[in-house]
Amino acid sequence: MALLYEIDDENVPSSQIVNLRGQIAVPEGHPIAPNKANLHSSEEGIVPCLRQAQDEIINIPVDNKFAGIPWRGFSEGSRCISILPFSGGGRLIGFLVVGANPRRPIDDDHHQFMRDLASKVSSIANTVVSAEEAQRRAEKLEKKLEDSDKKIRHMAQNATIGMLRLSIDGKVLWANDEYYDLTGQSNQAEERFQFLDNFLDEDRESAVTAWNRLSGGEEKVSVELRLKRMFIPPTGEPEPGCITSTSFPYKEDGKTTSFTLKWAEKAEARKAEDAFEAKRQQEEFIDIVSHEMRNPLAAILMSADSITKSMAEVKERKITEARLLSALHSNVDSANTIVKCANHQKRIVDDVLTLSKLQYMMLAITPEPTQVQELIDSTLKMFESDLQEKKITATASAEKEKNNADWVSCDPSRLTQIIVNFLTNAIKFTKDEIRNRNIGTTSYFSR
Repeated sequence: MALLYEIDDENVPSSQIVNLRGQIAVPEGHPIAPNKANLHSSEEGIVPCLRQAQDEIINIPVDNKFAGIPWRGFSEGSRCISILPFSGGGRLIGFLVVGANPRRPIDDDHHQFMRDLASKVSSIANTVVSAEEAQRRAEKLEKKLEDSDKKIRHMAQNATIGMLRLSIDGKVLWANDEYYDLTGQSNQAEERFQFLDNFLDEDRESAVTAWNRLSGGEEKVSVELRLKRMFIPPTGEPEPGCITSTSFPYKEDGKTTSFTLKWAEKAEARKAEDAFEAKRQQEEFIDIVSHEMRNPLAAILMSADSITKSMAEVKERKITEARLLSALHSNVDSANTIVKCANHQKRIVDDVLTLSKLQYMMLAITPEPTQVQELIDSTLKMFESDLQEKKITATASAEKEKNNADWVSCDPSRLTQIIVNFLTNAIKFTKDEIRNRNIGTTSYFSR
């Protein structure tokens, strides 16, 4: 009889598994030969004996555990079972369990035969293991190369520069998405040298010269070229897209089989400038919004302060009915100013929300019939408290029109915004000294 066990080398030594790989005479499912067991802890069948034979050949007597085996040979049961450990690749890889000839004595010849058999089995196993390990190494290397190729292709496919690979006859073998974005072409099969059609006619000769230098044996060729596809900047007129083309040959066994081209758009520098300009515009926009929000806020604070002071004056001293009515009228005016300023701030906030969906400085203008004199007078009221505190007199008068027109078509909110800015600056620069300041042709201030 014979049993062949293989050690599963994927497990750590403390939990090595032995698997039954072949058997002679021993029936399937016989207790002496478990199909799978833990070499270091199992007590099933022959496994405890396998543990003893890890370092050397051992012989064990046949006992009741071997009952029911239809012995081969002389149909006589073996009196001794030999367990031969065999190795390969510098490690223990399995065991051969052999039932000895019952008609031969267990002597020195028997032991020598078993040693020779173990050596032969180890030699065969070593050959098999070496082949398997070589196969596994080849598979791992192939997988590693495949993974590496996938990573490189992924990086190339998602690169921010255009990349393409050309055959030696000028046909595109592969190109990434950025290449098609730069050229505006669709991802379809191209004819020979069709990539040259991407350039302006004035630059085509330079592109052909670069190709001839590359195919002539130069290791690296760089040239700046203009594309037919137009670059549309955030501001200014569209212009032909400009690229820097860097080309080099791809060689296999010392022979050039294809060419690789990298197209870096010159607009990258322009993009950096655009980003800087966008940041500057954003900062400027924040300054404008802050300024616009602060102007009516000052009037709100002054009006609220005026209401508070009037209430304190009423509490502190007796006041006539006439003066009380005057104070109430003044408070109503202040409250109206607060409402007007709040509505003005609301319009500014609405503009900011609108700008979040529109391009920078695209403000809506909504003209409607407006009495400019009335609008200016109501705007002056927003600053009444501030003007009184700083002892500044502000008056507004309209120039006489030839046709005596009292109404104009304009956006009252935008005009209010402009006048608020003029008034804010006028108050700021006249609070400490006497000076006259003309605001267009509609108003003046004096100290």
